[in-house]
Amino acid sequence: MPITALTDAFYPINKQLFPIKDHQRRWLAPVHGAVSSLWLASLVNTELWQVADRLKIMVARDQNQLNQIETELAFCGVDAYVFPDWETLTYDELSPHQDIVSERINLLTDMPTTGVLLISVQTLMQRVAPPSWLIGQHFDLSVGDIFDINTQRELLAKAGYRAVENVFEPGEFAVRGSIIDIFAMGQPFPLRLDLFDDEIETIRFFHPQTQRTLTEDDLRAMLSGNDSSMGAESLSLLHKLPDISKPIKKFQILPAKEFPLDEGRETFRTNFAAMFPNASSRKFELHKDVMAGIASSGLEYYQPLFFDLNNWQEESSLFNYLPSDALFITDELIGERQVDYWSQIQRRYEERRHDIDKPVLAPEFLYLPANRFNEQLNQYPRVIVSARSELATSQTQAAMEDNNSDNQKVQGLVTLSAQEPPQLSVNHQKSEPLADLLAFLELQSQTATPVLIVAETAGRREILIELFKGKIETKAYDSFRDFLAIDHSSIAHNDPNKHSRLPHVGLTVAPIERGVYVPERLVVISETQLFGRQVLQTRRRRQSGVSEEFLVKSVTELTQGSPVVHIEHGIGRYDGLILLDVGDGEQEFIHLKYADDASIYVPVANLQMISRYSGGDPALAPLHKIGSGKWDKAKQKALQQIHDVAAELLNMQARREAKVGIHFKIEPSQYELFASQFAFEETPDQANAIHAVMEDMRQNQPMDRLICGDVGFGKTEVAMRAAFIAVSAGYQVAVLVPTTLLAGQHEDNFRDRFADWPVRIETLSRFGGKKHQDTVLADLAAGKVDIIIGTHKLLQKDVEFSNLGLMIVDEEHRFGVRHKERIKAIQTDVDSLSMTATPIPRTLNMALSGMRDMSIIATPPARRLAIKTFVMQKTEALMKEAILRELLRGGQVYLLHNDVASIERMAETIRELVPEARVGVAHGQMQERQLEQIMQQFYHKKFNVLVCSTIIETGIDVPNANTIIIERADKFGLAQLHQLRGRVGRSHHQAYCYLLVPSLKGLKGDAKRRLRAIERANTLGAGFMLASEDLEIRGAGEILGKQQSGNMQAIGFSLYMDMLERATKAIKAGKEPDLNTPLSLTSEINLHSSALIPEEYVHDVHQRLLFYKRISNADDIDALTDIRTEMIDRFGGLPDQTKQLFAVHGLRLQAEPLMINKIDANSSSVSLEFAPDTPVDALAIIKLIQSNGQKYRMNGASGIRYSDVDKLKSAEQRVKAVEKLLKYFSEHMAAEPA
Repeated sequence: MPITALTDAFYPINKQLFPIKDHQRRWLAPVHGAVSSLWLASLVNTELWQVADRLKIMVARDQNQLNQIETELAFCGVDAYVFPDWETLTYDELSPHQDIVSERINLLTDMPTTGVLLISVQTLMQRVAPPSWLIGQHFDLSVGDIFDINTQRELLAKAGYRAVENVFEPGEFAVRGSIIDIFAMGQPFPLRLDLFDDEIETIRFFHPQTQRTLTEDDLRAMLSGNDSSMGAESLSLLHKLPDISKPIKKFQILPAKEFPLDEGRETFRTNFAAMFPNASSRKFELHKDVMAGIASSGLEYYQPLFFDLNNWQEESSLFNYLPSDALFITDELIGERQVDYWSQIQRRYEERRHDIDKPVLAPEFLYLPANRFNEQLNQYPRVIVSARSELATSQTQAAMEDNNSDNQKVQGLVTLSAQEPPQLSVNHQKSEPLADLLAFLELQSQTATPVLIVAETAGRREILIELFKGKIETKAYDSFRDFLAIDHSSIAHNDPNKHSRLPHVGLTVAPIERGVYVPERLVVISETQLFGRQVLQTRRRRQSGVSEEFLVKSVTELTQGSPVVHIEHGIGRYDGLILLDVGDGEQEFIHLKYADDASIYVPVANLQMISRYSGGDPALAPLHKIGSGKWDKAKQKALQQIHDVAAELLNMQARREAKVGIHFKIEPSQYELFASQFAFEETPDQANAIHAVMEDMRQNQPMDRLICGDVGFGKTEVAMRAAFIAVSAGYQVAVLVPTTLLAGQHEDNFRDRFADWPVRIETLSRFGGKKHQDTVLADLAAGKVDIIIGTHKLLQKDVEFSNLGLMIVDEEHRFGVRHKERIKAIQTDVDSLSMTATPIPRTLNMALSGMRDMSIIATPPARRLAIKTFVMQKTEALMKEAILRELLRGGQVYLLHNDVASIERMAETIRELVPEARVGVAHGQMQERQLEQIMQQFYHKKFNVLVCSTIIETGIDVPNANTIIIERADKFGLAQLHQLRGRVGRSHHQAYCYLLVPSLKGLKGDAKRRLRAIERANTLGAGFMLASEDLEIRGAGEILGKQQSGNMQAIGFSLYMDMLERATKAIKAGKEPDLNTPLSLTSEINLHSSALIPEEYVHDVHQRLLFYKRISNADDIDALTDIRTEMIDRFGGLPDQTKQLFAVHGLRLQAEPLMINKIDANSSSVSLEFAPDTPVDALAIIKLIQSNGQKYRMNGASGIRYSDVDKLKSAEQRVKAVEKLLKYFSEHMAAEPA
């Protein structure tokens, strides 16, 4: 809601401005700071000249100014519409992100008629699809409509929608039997249609990341802002929904592209031939793609060819969509910016126009030339906002000389009394750091002008309160509106401490960076004025999907010919899924090939018997001969070895567990309050990690937990919670980080998070002066410091703690063995928590083998886009493109050049290549102070390209840097590439990572596999997956000694770890692991009926395999039910064969604890076979046979058979009979020997 106080305040100004006669212009000057945004907000409710009912279009001079105005309007309570820019370069070979296209199409088809619309001059110059085409393009779907799948498929394809397996982004649809998923443009979420026969029965939203339907409660939670897994634009779209409590009855299908890809093909062909007579359409890939109906990247810059060209020239501007009574407000500088932008487009056109194989369209077809642009703009009434004070002064001069009151009308200038917000820098070198601010406030208090200071975050607000203590009276306000609603003159007069004469200010929190100074009316001071630092802009966020396929990679990565380990038969090769009928109805099998062309068919219900071979080069994996005994020998040898490793591991474990650690008491109410101050919703993995850490801290043993989570996935929050628990229990916390820069950043974060708590946080690093450090060390030993953050300095001998309870190690992989030993010495009885995105193989191996506890955070926070990664050959043109693409959308670039000798030369090259770039250089051989300064300047956008060495691997987060170019990428390790790549993509823009190599052909084995792995792992949360891949590429590093690696090679890493885990469990339970028992204690079950996921139910082979693997990995009934609900939700009711599959796995879960190896149930009998060490009481088996000798009898030495022809006819009856037997046995277990 806009603020009425603003409307009243600007009334006299607005009275002079309006009405504006047709096409006239008014000037508003001088406008400094955020005044223009306050004035814009005042227009939203102005009654004058019906301004409130008009659409007010603010044309900003660039994307940066637009973002500023958007945040300032939000600060004033106005939710503005933004017409987004494509964020690509002219003639780019990349297409704009689907979310951007969705927002644009949504605004064009449903242009608002009131409110404020923000747009940059560059975007307004760009031509858009003609309204005559776009407005008639949508069709409705509503409940009760007849939905003929084939017709609708064609209609959707015509509208530019893509058929996919799973719907993630706008413009996609999927058909699965009677369920249709469509992500319609302009909708906040994808929609799921349920058909009854061929009629639409229900329409519901579902969440693209979980693929689960959203209930009304879910939507409510999102609207109330409690669920932050959604992007800002999805939320703004959600607010426009009529009523979420009612089921959706109908929705619009808007086109998915800004051009008719399908219907416009012929037009495209004719126009292409006419426009480029010399170009060969056969040689031009893009032309071929269009003819095949594919929208290839960069097609947007050939958009005009899809339309009638005369029509296009006439209609294709955004002005044609705007209401005729719109009011334009423009920045004075848009004329200059428009000229700059036009010359830049011209330059790019000149560079490309001579390439005959890749013709480009002339700029006039894609953008409005200056004369057309101004002609269109001049048809609307307009207010020009200027920051020039001389306009106002020359005006007064003229008025004084002339004494003619009409003068103002002629000039059309309205003067504001706003002034430039002063710089009130806090200077710690002076005896009174706040001198400038205090003098300014003194001046304001003489005229009783209300002053509001705006802090960036709650943490910064606390810092300001601290700074002002005893010098300035502060009062906190929740929002700007609350501040304006209060009569400030009365506060000053009625103050009981009047004699204290301290100046009064209000304090609130908002991310604005420009202040307001209207003498005698209002002063808003932003933090930028006090500290000179630019606040980081919160730009609009886009959502992202995470493929769970990447997480369950063990099966989905099987390609034809991949090596696979079968527990019984050894290593073979995968040969696809196959349907066979073995007499009991169809079953799906995995086909494995062995030496001498032998084949084995594994029923999908027994997927747990096979795993992917990893731990060596797949090309070198052995191929076993069935029945040769070679596999059993290898397995046997590995098992003996494993027994020793397991015993040694347990010994270490026991020594650890014998130590008594700290038992932290957790105060639930305090903890809940602290947790609720976390500004985001926890992701499921993050919540699990936090829970595990809390459990560990409650125990009496020292915690040793490793948290693997990708860059920016919320590891720090887990550490903060742990620190809070330790501090509230009265212990000290040490946070160890590898670099000084990171220490500074952590200090800010911790201060921010603990702003409202009485906790003292200090840092120890090379920056603080000697004096400061000595005080910190003394206070630390005296127990006055609660949380200490520091670099290796913390490990020095002279650092003493009074009561250390928790040690947190960040970026654990950056510490060497010597440091780790020193950490261990500190850590013997202290709880410790290590965090890393890419654990080194040895650490990972220890965690996997159970020597350290591990939590993986693999789900990304909402709205993070995966980083697009390209492996390319280095060329200057490519580097230029990449840098320009980022600079033009207002971003920054890291260029990694890891050779200090030639780094300056590289920076020069970039300056010549891209003259508009401001290039900085950072490397490890600089002085620390200088390096810090450069990084700070880069953070504050002083430079927009940073040529640097790997020093940035652990650095400050620069949310605005979204492109990284890594030279000689083949020289880096996987973990390092991943860490470096994680420097970008910290915000919600599409981030790019270019891995440049001298030549793609010359790449060697390991380097090639590393680069391929990182290019493929472009999903979020890939850090841990990459680490395990690194483990496979480099081998596991020895846990305890040199012998295992050979065995690991022989049987494959996954199986090795599996066997180790089983052996460890056995020794733990005090049993001798039997080297001869079959390793897999997973029961083999055959019900002689079809148990599979039919192809017509789930089409995609990968999806089927994924579900098979997830079902066979489910280790309790809840997990099975979860998978089952998800399948029904996504694919419709389960077919009988799939129900049977779930039944078989339900039986498996019941049979495993009873150690039943085999269950075979046919239409006349059921036989069970027990393992030698089954816990079932032998007497119970004998009793059962005695009770009914007809039906029950022994079956061999270790089995029992039950026969009853009537009760075993159908598959359901067989399941019931087996369940009944298993239930009986689970009630009759032998008592554990004491």
